[in-house]
Amino acid sequence: MAIFIGCICSLALLLLCSHVFQLLSDARRRLPPGLRPLPVIGNLLDVAGELPHRSLSRVAERYGPLVTLRLGTTLAVVASSPATAREVLHRHGASITDRGTPDAWRTEGHESNSIFALPTRHHRWRALRRLGAEQLFSPRRVEKQRPLRRDAVRGLLRHVSELAAASGGGGGTAVVDVGRAAFAAMASLLFGSLFSVGIDAATSCQFRDAAREFALLTLTPNVSEFFPVVAMADLQGLRRRTARHITWMYQLIDGHVERRMRGRETAGAHGEKEKDLLDVMLDISEKQEQNDDSL
Repeated sequence: MAIFIGCICSLALLLLCSHVFQLLSDARRRLPPGLRPLPVIGNLLDVAGELPHRSLSRVAERYGPLVTLRLGTTLAVVASSPATAREVLHRHGASITDRGTPDAWRTEGHESNSIFALPTRHHRWRALRRLGAEQLFSPRRVEKQRPLRRDAVRGLLRHVSELAAASGGGGGTAVVDVGRAAFAAMASLLFGSLFSVGIDAATSCQFRDAAREFALLTLTPNVSEFFPVVAMADLQGLRRRTARHITWMYQLIDGHVERRMRGRETAGAHGEKEKDLLDVMLDISEKQEQNDDSL
């Protein structure tokens, strides 16, 4: 019993010292005004609820458009007005773009492969950005894909018209899910641009469900982001659930990559075809391997 009481007292003392150190550190950093944080949990109770944006609005009414909050052990500076947000983005845009990666993304190596997760100072982020600017969004590539975009839009309009006619033909009032049809058209355009292939209806539905669930898991408040010390435990299971969808997407992409690599090997010298983005990335990968071998 004495050992248990001693552990509790030691933990309480440690938390108290940590809280005092945190307050002193914040004071030296000349942060914007804000609510006084509680030990351990900070200002989580002040912004918790179904409508946290309203809680932040009330805090802004009291302390101004730029406030400091402690969300657990994580420091957050909130800009609540358009003018303040523009000023922050203009003056501190570089540091803001290097914000932390959502903890749910730290699985299957996604945090080191995605341009949305990598810090802007990372060499891989710069390489991916350059690849997108030179190959995916270059004027030549955009112009060349004009027929693909035109066919996708026409197909979407035709599909929605057919659904509307079918739902109203029998005098019914069935609702046409335009969002589902639009996502299918977008997925078809994406796969056509990257891999020069279409996407079947079943895979499109799986892709939509995976993307939707991935977004929901990313936006779910995560204890690991408020208390990074417990991140490895994945208390809410967000990493594990995200890993399932990332794995499925990677397997889908890997299948296209493997088929293309086999096709390139069998094609040999049968002539050059128009290269899509996947061909460009495979060419870059082969050049890097050749350079590594030469070294």
